[in-house]
Amino acid sequence: MKFPKTITVACFHLNQLFEIPNDDDKNTKPEGIDGLLLDTLAQALKFEYKLVRAPENYWGKRIARNNWTGMIGVISRDEADIGLGLTSIMEQRKEVVDFSTPYTENIFTFATHLPKKLPHSAVYFSPFDVYTWVGILITLFAVSFIIFIQKNTIPSSYVKIVLKLFGGILRQPITNLAWNEKCLEICWYLFCIILSLGYTTVLYSFLSVPLYEEPVEDFAKLSEAVSRGDYKCLAPKGAYFVSTLLESSIPHLVHLGEEVEKNIWYVEIKDYLKENNFDEPTAVFGVKLILQFKFGKAPFSTKFISNDQANSIDVGVVINKKFCCKGAINSAIDKINGAGLYKKIVDDEMYKAALRAVTTEPIEEIMHSLSVNNISHALIVLLIGYGLSIMTFFVEILLSTFKNLNIKIPMHQKIGKKTLFMKYFKK
Repeated sequence: MKFPKTITVACFHLNQLFEIPNDDDKNTKPEGIDGLLLDTLAQALKFEYKLVRAPENYWGKRIARNNWTGMIGVISRDEADIGLGLTSIMEQRKEVVDFSTPYTENIFTFATHLPKKLPHSAVYFSPFDVYTWVGILITLFAVSFIIFIQKNTIPSSYVKIVLKLFGGILRQPITNLAWNEKCLEICWYLFCIILSLGYTTVLYSFLSVPLYEEPVEDFAKLSEAVSRGDYKCLAPKGAYFVSTLLESSIPHLVHLGEEVEKNIWYVEIKDYLKENNFDEPTAVFGVKLILQFKFGKAPFSTKFISNDQANSIDVGVVINKKFCCKGAINSAIDKINGAGLYKKIVDDEMYKAALRAVTTEPIEEIMHSLSVNNISHALIVLLIGYGLSIMTFFVEILLSTFKNLNIKIPMHQKIGKKTLFMKYFKK
């Protein structure tokens, strides 16, 4: 059967996905990846098309048996022949519409705000993890105890031994400390050298490269954060994402879907990628491709887009069950994919999104030379130490002075105040 010269196409507006031209610009073609795909199909099959906008402006959901809203509803009611909008091929949708050969896939993931910078004070503990710090403390106290219980050791309290060994870690000379075992002494000095050199080397790297807090990288961590009340999740209304979570066999994915339904964390499709949705600790569910179009790809993205995926579903052109030429559309899509045209369309749009991210958001320099700001906390600690040392110095002078004034004078050396006055001032 010959392909019709004019067909009706159902769609809805979503930036970078399917951008519907204004009513005044009747000759303007739709933009976005699926808008350009429609134009490519029109050139390949030599047809013209009329756009019909879905009244709810989203894919659609079932409200009763075989009754759908959105774009799926428009096609199922015979108001359009085909529909495009990165629509997932679902069994539930197949009950009322047909689908073409898949031309891409929807990877379901989430986006959050970018990790915040850690304060410079946290950098000084970052060269080693918690287990290493605990191991260093255990080693310090254990070696101090061994020296303390040794015989023929110079008399010293346990605390003083700990402080002297700690000074060795800080590259201070260890004096007035007898080692009965030379092997232990050699091992301790090697331990101090390796530890101090390793710490300073890694610390310099961390001071040169800014550190960021650990992001919520995957769905398992997101589920834990939601359970603690630290995060909330937003899902676009009319999408199949929450249903995908609830139908999953993975417990933490099911938990996220239940939380979204329980708290009604839904947002309109036109608003779900707005910046105010990220004001609080929020994860926004969506298709990875759409999130990358909006926020860019790493390392120039303006939001953190997880590499984890809840599901991956094929995408096809939605076709009316009564439409005559499904085979022609399938053949054209196979040729378009075989020639790499759709991939080129996606890459071009992704490049435009990356340019927008670079021009609208300032890119922070990752590598930089050390500045006073980087070592400000260390300088503050140093100045506090100097201040305490000076205070201690003056306190010791005052205590020594008062001690000398309170020295008891023998009785035979005591003289009266009047005699002392007459001796030195009455001449």
